[in-house]
Amino acid sequence: NHFDMEAFSTVVVSLSNASEHSGGLYIQPTPEVTSRRVLPMDIGDALMHRYDLNHGVAVTNGSRHSLVIWMSEDAASCADGTSPWYARDAEVGDADAQWNLGHLYKRGERGYAQNSTLATEWYIRSAEKGHPGAMNNLALMLEEAGSLAEAEVWFRRGAEAGEVNAQLNLARVRKAAGDAFGAAQWYGRSVAQGDPRGMVALGDLLEETPSVAAASGRTTGELYQKAANLGHGEAWRALGRLHEARGDPGAALRWHLIGANGGEPDCMLAAAKQYLEGRGTEQNLEGAREWLTAAAATGRFPEAGELLAMLEGASL
Repeated sequence: NHFDMEAFSTVVVSLSNASEHSGGLYIQPTPEVTSRRVLPMDIGDALMHRYDLNHGVAVTNGSRHSLVIWMSEDAASCADGTSPWYARDAEVGDADAQWNLGHLYKRGERGYAQNSTLATEWYIRSAEKGHPGAMNNLALMLEEAGSLAEAEVWFRRGAEAGEVNAQLNLARVRKAAGDAFGAAQWYGRSVAQGDPRGMVALGDLLEETPSVAAASGRTTGELYQKAANLGHGEAWRALGRLHEARGDPGAALRWHLIGANGGEPDCMLAAAKQYLEGRGTEQNLEGAREWLTAAAATGRFPEAGELLAMLEGASL
């Protein structure tokens, strides 16, 4: 879910009927996913909202199409690509506007020059008003500045208020501190909100820590599969790793190919290596070349380019 920071107001016109898909456009007034409300829309239905509406789209089955029109408040802000309304609302104490103004200063966007000090100041003002998202972003700024203890305080406050990103970050901090059970607790809270990042992270933790796995009542495969069903790319690679570790390279390759075809660079590289080595399949140099080329093109993995060069050299 998000705010439309580039638009003063947004018009969404549905080009699909609600019967064509499950889910759709939703509003979420609080960080907790339980506050999410889907707005059923049929062809021709239109919704207009301001920049201060926290919303998103989640489609689990079928397909949904819409026409989205973003509008500025006047010709000047449209021409300049600026969002002056955030500063106005932030100055009068709107916590959402203060949070988003912090984002804009952090990124240096929409007419606000990049300024980490001002970003932090606006995150503080929003967090002190009880904004869970701002608590998480303030904690990230503090962590980056080396104030780790204070950062954890704000991560915890945001996590306890239901902010899923704060829950994930607090879990990460507790894991780094050697507190696997504390990490599992907060990853579990994010999983309860349906976050696939938390599903993969908790699955990794269970795989690494048998004592936590024994106490959790969950299985690694179940968590990875649930995240994969949500289309989360990291889950495809995680399932591939899991099947390889359990001695089933054929199943690993199937998941790597699903991920590769879904655009995941690490799955492209993993599938290429299996083709090169003939693991879980017959050796397939053309398949290896295809996925090494695709992985190298993403710029994420220098190893893909190196393997591709070796493969091309060997074929001369």
